[in-house]
Amino acid sequence: MSGGERDLRDLAGRRLVVSAGPTFEDIDPVRFIGNRSSGKMGFAIAEAAARRGARVTLIAGPVSLPTPAAVERIDVRSARQMREAVIGALPADAYIGAAAVADYAPAEVAPGKIKKKEEQLTLALVRTPDILAEVAVHAQRPTLVVGFAAETHDVEFYARGKLEKKRVDLIAANRVGVAGSGFESDDNALTVYWIDGERALGPARTGWPRLHRSERCRARAPVSPSRAARRPHRRRRASLGSDGTRLRLEELRATRIKTTPSNARAHPASRRPRPAGPMRWPGTSAVRRDITSWAWTPIARDRSPGWVAIARTGRAHG
Repeated sequence: MSGGERDLRDLAGRRLVVSAGPTFEDIDPVRFIGNRSSGKMGFAIAEAAARRGARVTLIAGPVSLPTPAAVERIDVRSARQMREAVIGALPADAYIGAAAVADYAPAEVAPGKIKKKEEQLTLALVRTPDILAEVAVHAQRPTLVVGFAAETHDVEFYARGKLEKKRVDLIAANRVGVAGSGFESDDNALTVYWIDGERALGPARTGWPRLHRSERCRARAPVSPSRAARRPHRRRRASLGSDGTRLRLEELRATRIKTTPSNARAHPASRRPRPAGPMRWPGTSAVRRDITSWAWTPIARDRSPGWVAIARTGRAHG
């Protein structure tokens, strides 16, 4: 969340229980059944809720992520341990089941390491507790119960089936096995389903580069007093595209930004001369010595013409 985005603490006084990460079901003291869940989704949800004022209990499977600030953490290993921790954390205002709980566990855990003897090994498995379904019908059911679904195909079909079968309020589903979505991804994408609707979220734009001050291109064309009076509140931002959307760094570098030197303002646009001599940033004494050429072009946002300085780097400066 950005600085001004969530200074409000709109979840103050609320209590959330969040489960995150995988569960490991032991086969013997060496081996276990697990999955690829990293816990990043659940930990991010817990952190965001805590920053918005909620009291958060995070029940984490075996992951190595740091505990978010102001979050109570309970570490577990197996599905049965996670079920006990979740039920023990009720009542709550919301339960968000972001953990990837194993569906099956070995019927028996071998006391010692199983040695290689035969070409094949048969392992008897039993169902693990269905934590999400149990919370949804519990006597202390939270007002909001959210489940997660990771699918390799037919995402909506399986997500809506889980929504109805588990009797939850929301299912957040995503497709695993594709780039930018699923397990171990920092910038994820998913679709949230409810009884009569859905909403796609992501991918998250957290990896945008920060621009150095020298690359923000803050210079803008001088505006006549009459024009400034008509538009006193408008200031064109170089980091915005023609449709008002934010540009990535590489797009910003390729965008031509207007600069109109003072010696060109007195001439009509059709015969306005190319700036001569060293280029100085408007309002400063800084001289740009890497200018190699000039081009006349309109600007997309206000359609007013201006000179574009093309530097040796191939970027337009203004």
